[in-house]
Amino acid sequence: MSKKTVAEIRKCIVTNKRHPKTQLLRVVRQNQVVSIDYTGNCRGRGAYLTPDPKLINKACKKNLLAKALRVSVDATIYDDLLQLALTNSEGVL
Repeated sequence: MSKKTVAEIRKCIVTNKRHPKTQLLRVVRQNQVVSIDYTGNCRGRGAYLTPDPKLINKACKKNLLAKALRVSVDATIYDDLLQLALTNSEGVL
C-alpha cells in the first residue's frame, strides 16, 4: 500500500490564514541571525508570510517578523521579501 502525502499547512503571520507551505515565504532565525529560507528546510525558528507586497509592507509597519521570531529584524529582510514577492507575482520563481 502506498502512503498518502499530506500537504503541510502553515499560517501567515499577517493574515492568520492557513496555506500550503509551498505557497508561503519563510523567514528563519538561527542563532540570532534572521534570513530568508529559500528551501524551507533550514533549522531554526520560522515565520511564514503570504507573498503579497501589501502584506509584506503591513508586516514591516507592524514589526510582525520581530515579534514572531523574538529578535530584531533588519529592514533589508523586508526589502528582500518585497523583491521576492514581486518576482513571484511575475511568475519568475
